Amino acid sequence: MRQSDFAHSKGRLCLFFSNTDLLSSKPQERRNALVRFFNESPLAPKEEDAWRAIAEDRPLSDREYDELMTTSEATPEVFWEELSKPQELDSNTLMPADPAYYERLVRKLENSSTLEAYARDELAAFHAALMKRHPLRTLRRIALTALWQR
Repeated sequence: MRQSDFAHSKGRLCLFFSNTDLLSSKPQERRNALVRFFNESPLAPKEEDAWRAIAEDRPLSDREYDELMTTSEATPEVFWEELSKPQELDSNTLMPADPAYYERLVRKLENSSTLEAYARDELAAFHAALMKRHPLRTLRRIALTALWQR
């Protein structure tokens, strides 16, 4: 358990919350928490910027904290972590159902009319923006997609 985690048990019931420093009243603690959080499971740059703006202004509300924790579940890093746990594998386990997972992996198609144009323009720009923030995670995502191969 990390310092940023909180657990409370009573009898056989146990509540566990991770990344509770995101709720801190101290702006620097929230900034540090977001850096750590996004290094572990990066979101799209626009998403990260929106969360940083909230955390810079004030502590996350309970609803925002829940939304951020839920949002991070649809990242390749959390998917890989869950997939590495012992379990029976089937198509539902191997193919995430949340469209946001794929949008964080390869970016949603917006303006390109061909796959080549998408890879050259939109996907390259998406990877460049991610690379500035999370180089190792971005390289792993690129390797996973293998879209750069011909």
